[in-house]
Amino acid sequence: MRTVSTFALTAIILAGAGTAPALAQQMAPIAVTTDMESYVEGDVITISGQVLAKHSGGMSIIVTAPNGNIVKIGQPIVGPDNTFTFEIATGNYMTQAGIYTVEANYSLNAKSPRLATTTFMYTPIDTSGIFVDGTEFEPTHTIVGGTVLDMYTDPQYNTLAIDIESMSDGSITITLPRTLIDSKTVDGADDSFFVLVDGEEVEYMEIETTDEARTLVIDFPGGAELIEIIGTFVALPEFGVMAALILAVAIVSIVAVSARSRLSLVPKF
Repeated sequence: MRTVSTFALTAIILAGAGTAPALAQQMAPIAVTTDMESYVEGDVITISGQVLAKHSGGMSIIVTAPNGNIVKIGQPIVGPDNTFTFEIATGNYMTQAGIYTVEANYSLNAKSPRLATTTFMYTPIDTSGIFVDGTEFEPTHTIVGGTVLDMYTDPQYNTLAIDIESMSDGSITITLPRTLIDSKTVDGADDSFFVLVDGEEVEYMEIETTDEARTLVIDFPGGAELIEIIGTFVALPEFGVMAALILAVAIVSIVAVSARSRLSLVPKF
């Protein structure tokens, strides 16, 4: 009889231990979540949740950017089933890439706080123009998942280099003027570019080709820092041309001075 009682008590304890976390989770005063973990500009963010028990107070939702600025405040209605939903259209004040925080507040007073938070990743589409260093070219581009920091050419390897900062997997769509960079076969036909991301060859899509430009879409992984587009021709930086001219003038001047010096050393008869 004692053995049966011991087994019964053990079973009750184990059952209680197994259900305690679930019961505690069910008894949370408020829960909040988003429909996805990551968004890009143009998406609609759906925030939803549930309260344990309704009261006479209201619900507030506050969305905060990575720099601490509040970008959205809302007051969703808690429905008869104790759930709530709130939607945010991305863009507007959401200009910073990074992790945003959602705080749901259903507190009736300071003595009974009912708070819950969740986070999501957001990436705005970068359409800012940027000149290729040392040239007059400003290729049209859009980038998702990162930011373009700089562009420059390497004439020695017929390369256009693009420095980026990437927070997540993303892609860049860039329109390349043929006078900036191009890739041709020996008979003058269009040839494929060779594209590297952090030194590794990657596939790309050429989505538009005209007589003036070629538009590429290049995917990159989160954390990528350098995209290299290699062709058969790349524009020389203007400072490179100027340097060559200055060097040529300097050489001519040196030659002229040397010749004049030699003439002055010739003995007169």
